[in-house]
Amino acid sequence: MTTGDSLARPNQASVPRPSGSTEPSGVKSIIRNVTFTFANVSDPNNVFDPDKAFALMDMSETSQPVIDEIDLLLANARLRDELEPYRDDSIDDPSVTRMPLRTENEYLASMLAWERAPALPIAHWFNPALELPGPESLSQEGLGRLLKQTIQLLYSQGIVLRFTDHLSDRELYTIIYRDILPACEKKIDVPGKNLEWRCVEDNDTWLRFYADAVERRRFQEEHEVDLPPSEQPRFRRKLPGN
Repeated sequence: MTTGDSLARPNQASVPRPSGSTEPSGVKSIIRNVTFTFANVSDPNNVFDPDKAFALMDMSETSQPVIDEIDLLLANARLRDELEPYRDDSIDDPSVTRMPLRTENEYLASMLAWERAPALPIAHWFNPALELPGPESLSQEGLGRLLKQTIQLLYSQGIVLRFTDHLSDRELYTIIYRDILPACEKKIDVPGKNLEWRCVEDNDTWLRFYADAVERRRFQEEHEVDLPPSEQPRFRRKLPGN
């Protein structure tokens, strides 16, 4: 089972803001830089005149890209300021700063959503909480029908089931009932972000039914073990999100 990368929570307090400040310190720095830029462009004496600056922006053919860039810079500063209490190396990773600014902001926003998301049993992601009858109480026909409904409900909350084709309907239902619904996971409301639950508990099952030739060879080289034979799973399914 994977839930995406989580951020560490170091014991680090947020950087204090100046008394009376209403903007994050990073935003103030960017505003100062932007102000100085307009001062340089609009006045030879480097005296900032807002009317001149915005008039210059309106007259320029590239004014809209400049405004967009400023908005992105301000958003970036706010996001970094809000992430300060959760700061770790992932925020200052050089690969982050090599991203386009818009992509970087989306990345930082997803990190902030992860940090702020509540950790709840998956059953309580639903209102009312999702409660299922035990698998032993269901007929095969009733279980199959309820399994399809439950998989759709899970997908409606952004939960995608992977590697299920080696499991019978009853085995898969049992995993949902016993393992998935009671599990505490962060509920993140970010479009396009799903919680993937991989229904394999050991390497042997993954290697036997799901790993491709390259993955099998790489695993064998890294671990120096004999591999199980590759087989086709018995219960092929087309599940939402796969």
